Amino acid sequence: IGAAVGIPKDSALGCLLENCTQFKLGNLKRKKLTLYCNETKNGSLNYNTILQLDLFCKQESKWEEIPYVMIFMALYQHPKLKENCRM
Repeated sequence: IGAAVGIPKDSALGCLLENCTQFKLGNLKRKKLTLYCNETKNGSLNYNTILQLDLFCKQESKWEEIPYVMIFMALYQHPKLKENCRM
């Protein structure tokens, strides 16, 4: 499967795409993950950025997008995987 072309494997988004089976993405689609989460240079693992984006999605009733934000929180809380992705 691997990361999408042009997305570094050592970025937050690249790491998620490379290890998507570990996160049990359920109904989340890789294409939408890339679309929604590639805005801030291949995703962000900044805790405050993730929380602010989650709050924004809730305030704007963007319920479909919240799981895509939360997958970055899951990566943020997974230090071993971040280490494996050389982040």
